[in-house]
Amino acid sequence: MTSLVVEELEIVGPMNSRYAEILSPDACRFVVGLVRKFGARREQLLARRKERQIEIDAGPVGETTADRVTQLINKTNQFNLTTRRHSRTQVQTMLESTGSIALALRLRDKFGDQGIIAVLLAVRGGDAATLVIDSFLMSCRALGRGVEDALWAAMLRRVDRQSVQRLQAEYIPTAKNNIVAGLYDRLGLQRMEHNSSSTRYLLEPVTSVEFPSWIALKNETHE
Repeated sequence: MTSLVVEELEIVGPMNSRYAEILSPDACRFVVGLVRKFGARREQLLARRKERQIEIDAGPVGETTADRVTQLINKTNQFNLTTRRHSRTQVQTMLESTGSIALALRLRDKFGDQGIIAVLLAVRGGDAATLVIDSFLMSCRALGRGVEDALWAAMLRRVDRQSVQRLQAEYIPTAKNNIVAGLYDRLGLQRMEHNSSSTRYLLEPVTSVEFPSWIALKNETHE
């Protein structure tokens, strides 16, 4: 690494003989002028990026949201860990199952209320201490915004209130859902079994995680 100061501009990094042609005194003065003129505005914009840009409601699926949840379950392909399709009756059965967790996430941003755009359904496993994630999906309209991390954090917050000690999850690959192939790995789950048809995961013990800093959780109910 080499440090060079030219016209108030400090250049840090590997240098070679050709850099003198590019980083001429005139070029360095030009960069310094840009920083003087736009530096404060740049810092302001960077600070605004760190502010919370999205508001969400992550509440339990109920009578008013079950139809939309069923719709998402049956049409979401890309961001969908299992691509399991469930009827409205099957969704209702899971909602009524003892110890189940069914969350629907509603998103609001500067463009307005985007409605319910993500769903997570989990049911009890073989014992009261085990929760199995049946469906984890999100509309493609919310891709790249960290919404999945917020939904995961909301789910773990609810798990923390129960006597759940372990989470079991599964990724079932399809021709369209490769974008979520490594999601559970990123979220910290341990791979337990892998083959061409599925990858099974385990999270034990179950601990809560922080919400993304740019997302504000406003409510945990859908009224």
